[in-house]
Amino acid sequence: LKSLQDMNSKLSALATAAGGLSDATAWNPITVTSSSTLVTATAGSAAVPGPLTFTVGHTARPHQLSFSNTVALNAVVTTGSTKVRLDRLDGTTVDLDTGDGTLQGLVNALNGSGTGVKASTVRLDDGTYRLQVTASTTGAASDFTLKNLDGSDLLGGPVVTAGQDAEITVGTDVLHSATNTFSNVANGLTVTLSSTVAAGTVVNLDAQQDTAGMTKS
Repeated sequence: LKSLQDMNSKLSALATAAGGLSDATAWNPITVTSSSTLVTATAGSAAVPGPLTFTVGHTARPHQLSFSNTVALNAVVTTGSTKVRLDRLDGTTVDLDTGDGTLQGLVNALNGSGTGVKASTVRLDDGTYRLQVTASTTGAASDFTLKNLDGSDLLGGPVVTAGQDAEITVGTDVLHSATNTFSNVANGLTVTLSSTVAAGTVVNLDAQQDTAGMTKS
């Protein structure tokens, strides 16, 4: 019985290895090294060996609102009604019912399913709280506004940190991505930036054919 189990395990491993060779990338294996530990790159099936150099402009970030006035969690912050309007500026709006109109009710409503934003509060030394609302996605298209249903400002209005696309420069071309990943940016390579990589960082990638890995497979 043990011998049959061992044989079954080996046959399963063989089948997995054979299945791996059905992938086109197995016959064109490319390994990529990066001069920066904060930038990674992977090779697709159409990747070709060779160098790629680019400069990081900036990383992607989400749109964020930080509201001016601070209040207690149980303070009523809505006017006119207990509802607020979230305008995602892509032509869609969502009217959210805060229940009792308080800051805590507003946070709960914003963190509900399908809003596309996340709300949090920062407790200050005087015991009041500041509302911050951040888009769930990054990029310039993540922008939104949040107001009372009658169009008036909530909590004195927000300080806006606009969402932005990630940016890299390859040669004379400036490329953008809503996330920190640039798919098939050049030579069949997909590049991913860490959120902490500094602007102005020059990155050198080197794609080489992995013949040893192909032989082993």
